[in-house]
Amino acid sequence: MTASGCRLPTIASGQVEKYLCVGNWDDRAKVVMRYAVRADGTLETGVVFHDMTNAAGAEASDGSPHPPPSPGKAGGGDVRPFPHLRWRKVGMGATMNRSEEITMHRIRSSILLIVALALCAFANAVCARALVLDSFALTVSDLDRSAAFYEKALDFRKVSERTVADRNYDYVTGVFGTRVRSATLRLGEETIQLEQFVSPAGRPIPVDSRSNDLWFQHFAVVVADMERAHERLRQLGVQSISSAPQTIPESNRAAAGIKAWKFRDPDGHPLELLWFPSDKGNAKWQRAGDRLFLGIDHSAITVSDTERSTVFYRDLIGLAVLGGGINSGPTQEQLDNAFGAVVRITGLRPERPEGPGLEFLQYLTPGGGRPAPADARLNDLAATRVVIEVDDLRALVDKLQRHGVAFVSPDVVTVEAHPFRHYLSVKDPDGHAVVLVQR
Repeated sequence: MTASGCRLPTIASGQVEKYLCVGNWDDRAKVVMRYAVRADGTLETGVVFHDMTNAAGAEASDGSPHPPPSPGKAGGGDVRPFPHLRWRKVGMGATMNRSEEITMHRIRSSILLIVALALCAFANAVCARALVLDSFALTVSDLDRSAAFYEKALDFRKVSERTVADRNYDYVTGVFGTRVRSATLRLGEETIQLEQFVSPAGRPIPVDSRSNDLWFQHFAVVVADMERAHERLRQLGVQSISSAPQTIPESNRAAAGIKAWKFRDPDGHPLELLWFPSDKGNAKWQRAGDRLFLGIDHSAITVSDTERSTVFYRDLIGLAVLGGGINSGPTQEQLDNAFGAVVRITGLRPERPEGPGLEFLQYLTPGGGRPAPADARLNDLAATRVVIEVDDLRALVDKLQRHGVAFVSPDVVTVEAHPFRHYLSVKDPDGHAVVLVQR
C-alpha cells in the first residue's frame, strides 16, 4: 500500500474530518479511515476499502463524501459509515466541543493500529506475498558438462534429475514442443536448476556480454576462504571476468571488507564468489566448518531503472527493499572489468529472511548497456531466472494483469511430478524471466 495520490491530513486539536484517506491499495482502491461520534459522545470507527473505479466524487446531501455505489466490489455501496448515527458536518479548522476533542484524540491514537489490523484482516484475500526465493534456474547447452562443472568446481551436489516432455511445461516456459533434461543441484541450503532444452535448443549467450547489458544475471556463491576458492577455479581454467579477487574498501561502509570475484561457467553464465568478514552478511556464513563453498547469498540482475524495477519486485511481487548504495572506483572497475563503473545497488529479500536475496545493479556508467532481445525465450542460454514461491498465485496473477506485466505463461499452469504444483512465468520490466510458484 502506498500513500501516492492520497492526502493524509495533519489532525490538530480543534480539527476534524469525517473521512481520512490513509493510502492507495492500488490504482483502483483507497483505504479510508471512517469514524462517527454517537449522540452520547462515544466513538465508533472502522476502515473501508473503497473501490474508486466508478467514483465521481459526489457529495451526500449533508456534505460528506459519498461516491456512487459500486455493487459487487469490496467497499462498494454506500460508503458513508454508520448511517443510523447522528452526523454533524464539521470542516477542517472548525472549533470542536470537548467531546469531539476527546474523540479526535482517540482517533489520533488508534488510526494506525486500526488500519494495520484492517490490512492484516484483508491481506489473504487482497494480496499475495513472496515467501522465499526458492532457487535459480539456468538454461545450459549440455546438462552433463554443466552438472560436472558445478559439482567439481563449486562443490554442488546433484540431488535429482529428470526428463520433461509435458505440454503443460511448454506453457510454463513459453517454448512449445520441448524436451527438457533438468537437474537439481544443492549447495548448503540453496538449490539451482540446470535445464537443457534438448529440443528446441535456444541461442548461446553473446560472447561480448558485459555486466551492464540488461540480460546480465548472476548468483553469488559464498566461500569460507577467497584465496583457496579462487586458486581452485584458476587451476581448473575457469574464464575470469574480474582481474583478481577484490576487497571492498573502507570508504564503502556497508560493504567494507567483503571480498568478491566474478567469473563464467562453461556456457558463459556469469557467477560471483563472495567472502564475508565476521561483521557482514548472514550469520550462517560464519559457520563454515570444513566446507570451502557454503551456499548462495543472492542473485544480481542488471536493471535500467531502479525505481521501475522496485515497483515490480516490491509492490507487485512482494519483496522487501533492505537498502542500497553506490559502488564505484578502481575496485568496482576491476570487479566488473568495466572502465569507469559506477553502479547503483539495491538489495531485496522475501518474507523468509533466511533464504537468498535479490540485488539490482543499475550501471550509471559506463553507458551503452544493451536491452534484452525482444524475442528472447527461456530456452536461450542467457535466460537465467529466479524462482519465487508465493502464497497465493491466483491473486498475484490478477494483480500482475491489472498492471500490464508481460506474461510468458498464458495463465497459472499445473504441472505434475514437479517440486511445485502451480507455475507462472513472467518478465520483469527489463525482460528478466521470473518463475512464480505455489505448492
